[in-house]
Amino acid sequence: MGRSIRFNKLFFYRRTTCSLSISLLLLTPILAQGAESIYDQHVLQAREGNYTPFLDYLQRYQQQHALTPEHVADWLQIASWAGRDDEVIQVWQRYQAFIALPARGTAAAAQAYRNQKQWSSALALWDLALKQQPTNDDYLIGRIKTLADARHDVQALSEARRLVAKTPGPAHLQTLSYVYLRQGKSWDQLLTDMRAQELAPQNRETLNSLIESLSSNRINTP
Repeated sequence: MGRSIRFNKLFFYRRTTCSLSISLLLLTPILAQGAESIYDQHVLQAREGNYTPFLDYLQRYQQQHALTPEHVADWLQIASWAGRDDEVIQVWQRYQAFIALPARGTAAAAQAYRNQKQWSSALALWDLALKQQPTNDDYLIGRIKTLADARHDVQALSEARRLVAKTPGPAHLQTLSYVYLRQGKSWDQLLTDMRAQELAPQNRETLNSLIESLSSNRINTP
């Protein structure tokens, strides 16, 4: 089928990485004196791709202290960045029943369930995240792609087309392209990828998608 269906953190947070990271740094966790700076240091390391110090630290901390909703959301989000889907799901299941989690934590859990091809659970959590943040573009895209994965073909295609009609940018066109990919509509996928590349000729992601579409349609690349 060409492209992997696994959610990539660079895609999922492609426009929100900065704002989410800032929100992590603005947290005021109720920690012992001096622990907050350690927490922030581990968050900064996680932003740079070194996830283990933060995850290990929080594992130790939660054994002796209650975690706030923001702590749990950080845990879910950074474990998601680390590709630890099992851990994300375990943490979600442990805390979601008695803590009202921020949307970013809910979305991380949705991503993890999607990665494990548990479509129904993933869709339910995308819906929950969108109730919390109805206009979040990443959550809208995640939900549509999960619909495509689950082979809700008519709904996925309708919602992807609606997204493109509202804002025909590269990210929305790539979402529509993904829906066509999952449905085996290689020619529609190619035309959509060509349109995305025209809008963003310097975008490496749109270029790679176009090259894959050309290859799928057995057309020589330029």
